Amino acid sequence: LWPSEPKPEYATWDQVADEKGWLITGVLPNMRPAAKLMQLPDRKAEGQQAYLAAVERVLLEAGNHPSIVLWGTSGNVFDGLRDPRQIGIHDNAWLGLLPQQAAGSYLQRRIAMTPPGLELMQQVRALDPTRPLFAHHGQLGDIYTLNLYLNMLPAQDREEWLSNWAAVGDRPFMVVEFGMPLFVTMHRGREGYEKSSRTEPLHSEHAVAVLGEAGYALERPAYRQLIAEHFKGGQLYRFFGHDREMTASPMLQQVIAAVTPGTWRTWRALGVNGGMIPWGMGQLWEDCPAVADYLRPQSHRPLPGGAALLAANQETLAWIAGPGGAPLAGPGGGTPFTAKDHAFASGSLLHKQAVLLNDGRKPQPYRCTWTLLVDGTESGRGEATGTLAPAGTTFVPIELPLPARAGAGELRLQATIGAVAHDDMFRLRILDPPPAYGRSLALYDPEGRTARLLAGLGAACRPWVPGSAERLLVVGRQALSAHGSPPGWAEYIRQGGRILVMAQDPAWYRTAVGFRCADTLLRQVYPLASAPALAGLDGEALRDWSGCSTLVDPYPIYAQTSDPEHGWRWGSRGSVATMPLEIPHRGGWRPLLHGGFDLAYAPLLEADIGSGRMLLCGLDVEDRADGEPLVRQTMRALLDYALDAPAARRVPAVYLGGEAGRQLLAQAGLILQPGTTLPPPPALAVIGAEQTPDEAVLRDWIRAGGRALFLPRTGERAPLGVSLRRSRQPGAHQVPSWPETRGLSVSTLRARVEVDAWALADGCEIGADGLLGRLRLGDGVAVFCQLDAAALEADRLTYLRLTRWRWTTALSILLADLGGAFDQDEAVLTVGPAPRSDLYHPDHLTGTGLISDDPYHYYNW
Repeated sequence: LWPSEPKPEYATWDQVADEKGWLITGVLPNMRPAAKLMQLPDRKAEGQQAYLAAVERVLLEAGNHPSIVLWGTSGNVFDGLRDPRQIGIHDNAWLGLLPQQAAGSYLQRRIAMTPPGLELMQQVRALDPTRPLFAHHGQLGDIYTLNLYLNMLPAQDREEWLSNWAAVGDRPFMVVEFGMPLFVTMHRGREGYEKSSRTEPLHSEHAVAVLGEAGYALERPAYRQLIAEHFKGGQLYRFFGHDREMTASPMLQQVIAAVTPGTWRTWRALGVNGGMIPWGMGQLWEDCPAVADYLRPQSHRPLPGGAALLAANQETLAWIAGPGGAPLAGPGGGTPFTAKDHAFASGSLLHKQAVLLNDGRKPQPYRCTWTLLVDGTESGRGEATGTLAPAGTTFVPIELPLPARAGAGELRLQATIGAVAHDDMFRLRILDPPPAYGRSLALYDPEGRTARLLAGLGAACRPWVPGSAERLLVVGRQALSAHGSPPGWAEYIRQGGRILVMAQDPAWYRTAVGFRCADTLLRQVYPLASAPALAGLDGEALRDWSGCSTLVDPYPIYAQTSDPEHGWRWGSRGSVATMPLEIPHRGGWRPLLHGGFDLAYAPLLEADIGSGRMLLCGLDVEDRADGEPLVRQTMRALLDYALDAPAARRVPAVYLGGEAGRQLLAQAGLILQPGTTLPPPPALAVIGAEQTPDEAVLRDWIRAGGRALFLPRTGERAPLGVSLRRSRQPGAHQVPSWPETRGLSVSTLRARVEVDAWALADGCEIGADGLLGRLRLGDGVAVFCQLDAAALEADRLTYLRLTRWRWTTALSILLADLGGAFDQDEAVLTVGPAPRSDLYHPDHLTGTGLISDDPYHYYNW
């Protein structure tokens, strides 16, 4: 930057640099034209000469300006590897991978210009050997720079992204474009900023993976309205990039506010020396029209994302971190001070650290004190003093004995660096060691990992044999995916046995059974209020477990130089679930925990099969057999639930109604008996929209123990004295706590935009904002379902496809809760040469660009 006139607030740019400490970059001409010419042998000299002449003109004009300390050039011309193994390494061996790229691809064209770019850099250095050089995004020059967006990769991976660079990197590193993430990350498209900004917004669905169900409540009517108004057809919309409701949505703001502090603080502590420059800064602030001069700070008010950035970007920082010190060398070492362990055994020693950071230009004295409160009463304290050097970071150990009793704790830090005060607080749980579990079960575990976990709990495990009288069979980790099914287990569950299947290889679930799995490890999952399974465990207990999981490679090596399909996985520290299964749209599988995109992935599913029950558990418990009290608590609660929770009795089901409803139930996989009359109770009768049953007969049948499900109806009157009203609403955001709605959540009940619906008004117990109703009569029950997936016109209004999927899931869960049996439920028992293909709605889009339904597809913008 070399303006011909100084800014009015300062006499010269030198004063700006001195007072603000800014790094001033001189802009050299773009290398693109010269690099392209240099790829042609007959024009190489012409390209070099033209570029160097342009550089000399800039140096003549601004080369002696004292505030310019480095030269930058060539925005987005070249490319750099975002692979954490390669960042900041003086090694251009990656150029040898060029033939792997598709001929003529965008990345190949960028990489092909790198050799001439390196040559031009050397020649520019000869013209000005006094200043470093860099290119905006790429491995050229003296500073390794990147456009690095990371999108919705897990926050823990983000924080540890630079661990290898901090340990062995030999070049300065600067992020010249950093995604917070960028708003377009929250849209369906993955094909460039412009195109993807014209695709379906999925802000809420991405946000709830970080925020839980509270993320749905942030959605404003204006956001939903824009989705419908901008829709053009197919998968295309009008450009969203100028709509603040999208570019700065409340959901996006809260995601940025959640992931920014950890990333910024950790990278600064790791020593990132060029900084991180956010892209899309406008999404972090809103205008204050009362201030006329838009260049003044008072003219903009920070939104939650902007406030988080400001707080994490101060000259000095202090916070509570994990127990480790400097990063360990190489992949797998990670950065231990990023560990978020928050559960500890009573009577143990608490190990944490205070991280103090000084990015000022002079030494700063510091003083920090820490206090541990347990159930509101002080339990311990400590303090430290010293001096922080310029650009210095200090890790101050915190060690405090924990009380010999369970309780809720708060570790509070108060620090002063120079004249600036900092406060931080870390919540923790203190758990008493549990008694030996003692209850007996059968175990099929060729790998032995689950056996070790259960032995540590004190469970009495007997090897599985067909015909076992044990109430529960535990199938060990990777037993099915590596060794096949235990003999006789199908007959065992059909006759009333319980089976708990621990984590298997995700690829096995995909290829052998037909489940879809998230590629991303989940660090937090959430219990469903409608299906409490793990007694005493909440969302805080199911996040950021200590240690790392090993079910999949934590640091896979990706052969290609382009971005991997789902981005890079960089570690598994803190994972709770490596193997979350996408909740089936059809069949009787009921989620007990959920998380990930749209809360559509479950690390704990159950289905009632025959007279028994099967649970599929994808929690990363075996890797935490030692050292994580929450895992012991989780396993005890899970075993108790598997042993004791009553299975929903499967009953005969009939359908009374027209052909449309029959096809709907056939697609869901519900097993129906032939006939058009009510079978003897207990039984399930599904009653179609056009059916008007004899109400006296129906009431008597329900009182005797019958179960009725009424499919969505139109009009103001429904059977059994129930009335309806026409309404327009965004689905339901309230989940009934009925036995017949176990497994439902806001995710399965909401709608993406306001839709027309006939809502229940009177005559029954009303839930789900009028979309569900319940009427108890004697020993039986009638459930009214107004979640009409078929009426959504989702083939035309494609933004309703996700709603159609969720409402389809909701109907399947209701049918299962009422005792229905499904074709799909035994797919795990009868693994064949081809997986089931009917667990999900068939309109799933498998592309990788604008039309992909894969929410974890990565793109670097």
